[in-house]
Amino acid sequence: RNRFWLTSASRLIAGARYLGEWEEQVERVLQEIASFDGVLCIENLIDLVRLGGGAVDNIASFMTPYLENGRIRIAGEATPHEMDALRRLAPSFIDKFQVLPVTEMTLSTASLALGALAEQVGRDGRLTFEPEAISRITRLYDRFQPYKKLPGSAAGAVYQLADEAKQNNKNAT
Repeated sequence: RNRFWLTSASRLIAGARYLGEWEEQVERVLQEIASFDGVLCIENLIDLVRLGGGAVDNIASFMTPYLENGRIRIAGEATPHEMDALRRLAPSFIDKFQVLPVTEMTLSTASLALGALAEQVGRDGRLTFEPEAISRITRLYDRFQPYKKLPGSAAGAVYQLADEAKQNNKNAT
């Protein structure tokens, strides 16, 4: 059974100030992941090229040997534009990945996904989301944040509403 560890490039090197320090931090993380045969999930792959020591000495370059010899597994996300940049900037790194294109959800599918999320969040917090609320969240995010993809962009709203409802329930008692 795989275990997944979600992080970002900036979190991997957070607090590193001195030359070589970020490499030590990243190596410790990679060894930890390898010790339990985990999968390192990177929120935005392009940041691995942007952060580190420079154009050649970056986190992606540092991780490449670990990927080549199979000591670690990484899952990440990148837009098509970012994938093109990764192919230019770190071809040996990005060549180690199997690319799985994800098509954009329709509004109705995104609304169903948000409804399932709301149901799960509601069960955890003993809340009930009205179907109209989920539909409204979907429509508003689609209209006012058209460059962010559904349902991910609107999932935060579901969590925020649940947190506010929990807080209001606490204050009411």
